[in-house]
Amino acid sequence: MHARQSSNVAFKIHSSAESELLSPLVNCSLDTLFKHKPEIAPIALNLYFQEGLSSIYLHLIAQEIRLYAQRFGPQRAAKTWLRGTPLTCLSAAEITEIVFLSASNFQMDEETYSEYGFECTFSDIKENNLALMKGLRFTTILLNIDASLAPKTQQLWPHLDLIKQYKFPELQFRLDTSASDAATLHHWLESLIVGQPQLIELHGLEEMTEPVMLDQLAKLMSPRGYALIGDRFFVLEGHPLLQLKHLGTLQYTPWGLSHPQIKNWVGLGVGALGKIGRGFYQNTDTESEYQSNLTQGKLPIQCSGKYPNDDITLWTLIEQLICLHRTQNPNNLSLLNDNPKAYQVFHQACNKGWMVEDGNYLSVSGQGLNHLREICRNLLCAKN
Repeated sequence: MHARQSSNVAFKIHSSAESELLSPLVNCSLDTLFKHKPEIAPIALNLYFQEGLSSIYLHLIAQEIRLYAQRFGPQRAAKTWLRGTPLTCLSAAEITEIVFLSASNFQMDEETYSEYGFECTFSDIKENNLALMKGLRFTTILLNIDASLAPKTQQLWPHLDLIKQYKFPELQFRLDTSASDAATLHHWLESLIVGQPQLIELHGLEEMTEPVMLDQLAKLMSPRGYALIGDRFFVLEGHPLLQLKHLGTLQYTPWGLSHPQIKNWVGLGVGALGKIGRGFYQNTDTESEYQSNLTQGKLPIQCSGKYPNDDITLWTLIEQLICLHRTQNPNNLSLLNDNPKAYQVFHQACNKGWMVEDGNYLSVSGQGLNHLREICRNLLCAKN
């Protein structure tokens, strides 16, 4: 069975990062998505929780976990994440139950690049919540922050001090900068660095009304011990992701940068996004349909897609640009001989000073960092 070569408009795209991954996809059937036998490799689990769902939602997501466990067989989970608002939606007992269930079906890996994380907001930073998650052996806390208004440091720092007391191995911040400005963003960064997070993600930079240059942010963060990786992440020197960048082995996903060993990203819950091999899927975004599918013993997938004809040459180049800030020199790529449009994108980027030749590679210049998304979008449009 072959993928239908039609544009996939069913995916609900929530960010520019998702757009880069999902917009080139064409529709495919579930048979096509799951046609290959799952590789014996660690998987990632992303369990989605949002407010307003019914009391049986936990039971439903448990059913979905079991369906994937039956499909994949015994696999280790290199990453397990509770996404959205789990501490708001679930009681301590419910969180304990879902953690036990996921670990029972997919044993948690504990290698260098593994993560056992949960998302939260400042309102969730309470002793009982942190004690619960620490007791359940979570390793990573991701704090979602609205950066539209200047930080109130007298309220902020006590939260950071409380988090520090529980000694989670990794603290991450995700700043929503879409409604912020340069001065406010700089204020947030200076305030948050006090908490010594291992990773800071700047979400929504392109949506800011006042442009903030990525190369300038890199210069701001470098003296403070943070290096830019990807298109929106800053990590402490020595971070495992930075080591992967130096090795040239980073993977770019809607859930951030990762070790390339993970092939399958299982999204669980209403509206969840997932990735199976080279294909993506998204669950239905209504709980009634989600429940109906699971009651019938079916995965609640609303849409699925793969790259056209399984040809991922362009996406491979784009992934290299985003993750490594360099890519193979198109002059050495016979695969681009049949795509003069893509070759022209690189030629124009070099002429504008956005990319420079570096032996067998083309590297993104400091100026080019500010146009990284534009180069990627032009490549996405360079399809024959």
